[in-house]
Amino acid sequence: MKLKVFVCSFLVNESDPYLSTTTYTFAIKAFPTIVIDFIYQITFFISLVVLDERRIAANRRDICIWSIEPYEDDDEAEVPSTNTFDTTVLPQSPDSKSSIPSTLATPPQVSTDDESSVADKSNDTEVPSKQTKVPTKMQEKEHFADRFMKWFAKKILLKSVQVVVVASFLIIFGGMLYCATQLKQEFDYIDMVPKESYLRDYYTALDDYTIRNGLNVYVFFRDVDQSDPVIQEQMEAYLEDLYDANAIAHPPVYFWLRDFKGWVSDNNVTLGNLTFNEQIGEFFKDPSWEDLYGEHVALSKEDGHVVESRCIAYVDVDMRTTEAGTAMLENMRKVTARQPVNQDKDDWAFFTYADDYHILE
Repeated sequence: MKLKVFVCSFLVNESDPYLSTTTYTFAIKAFPTIVIDFIYQITFFISLVVLDERRIAANRRDICIWSIEPYEDDDEAEVPSTNTFDTTVLPQSPDSKSSIPSTLATPPQVSTDDESSVADKSNDTEVPSKQTKVPTKMQEKEHFADRFMKWFAKKILLKSVQVVVVASFLIIFGGMLYCATQLKQEFDYIDMVPKESYLRDYYTALDDYTIRNGLNVYVFFRDVDQSDPVIQEQMEAYLEDLYDANAIAHPPVYFWLRDFKGWVSDNNVTLGNLTFNEQIGEFFKDPSWEDLYGEHVALSKEDGHVVESRCIAYVDVDMRTTEAGTAMLENMRKVTARQPVNQDKDDWAFFTYADDYHILE
């Protein structure tokens, strides 16, 4: 069964590009495991089975093998005597040499006819000589594998062979323990990309020609009145808190609220008497601001207020290291959870998001 799985894994590897890398890795690791398990079964394990059978035959306990469990009935069964003669000791007379009368001491005589009949029966039931061996059909048709296993079982129970087997497995066990301590937890998201996808070349080139190993995340603001100065201060404080907690590498380079405030300050003469919604409308009439922030700010079609907005922040983390990625995500959640606007809410108003979060989760 294991061999069939091993062969099928390579067939899937060649036919399905989506499972190729994962299946190939599984097959490479499964092959030596199956071989080692087979050697273990025919050497170390079978020796332990034999020793356990000896323990059971000796009536020893399961764990405390040095203790022998007494049998429930140690009394020997009384075997009735087959002697039909009365051997009761009679009082001896001074001049007699035996305490048994002659009539009792003399065995009964068997007649000639009885002797002949007994002889005839003994001839009929004559047992063949022990030296004569008649081969049976089972012995004649004994399979080679059975003969080999009998020979192997005798060899494996030799003291010298047992010492070699135990020592070998102790060495293998020690080596595996050492290798286990050298393992590192790692998750390469490229393994999830199809084998023939262009994304493999893209990620490879990204590693070869850039020094940035992190990812860009979106910082979202929603379900609040973003024209409120208090909310605007909380939005800026959230970005600063992410930076101070090392959740992001640096403050966002492009943030619409910061540029919007600077633009209003520069045009205060013409924009000072307008409402926030009117100011934001004028802001996006400028083609340069529209191209830069148009897809990051959602305006209501009814009154022009900001429904939700976002900005891009860079996170300096090696996504191919699972521990670093999960630690980054946990840090993001802690910073987001302690924001005042998110208190007592199941759906946070301020939060970060990236498609790579699904891989880490």
